Amino acid sequence: MIQVELLDCINFFNRLTVMVTDITTEADIANQNKVVQVDYIIEGKVYKTKSLYYKEITDLDNVRYIDSLHKYFGEKVYWLDI
Repeated sequence: MIQVELLDCINFFNRLTVMVTDITTEADIANQNKVVQVDYIIEGKVYKTKSLYYKEITDLDNVRYIDSLHKYFGEKVYWLDI
């Protein structure tokens, strides 16, 4: 990537506003899920994501050192549930 392209990328991200809205319901919390919607705003235009679902890692089989992760982050840890 040449310098001009890199500067264009940096400029783009400097102009971009990202707003995350937590839309988690009580039912989601009971299932250890977190749900958010993200708005990307640039040049007066708003681009919305669909609902993004995250799963708390505690009950997942493929995550090691769960207690260490919770201790490190000081709260529940979620990852995107594709």
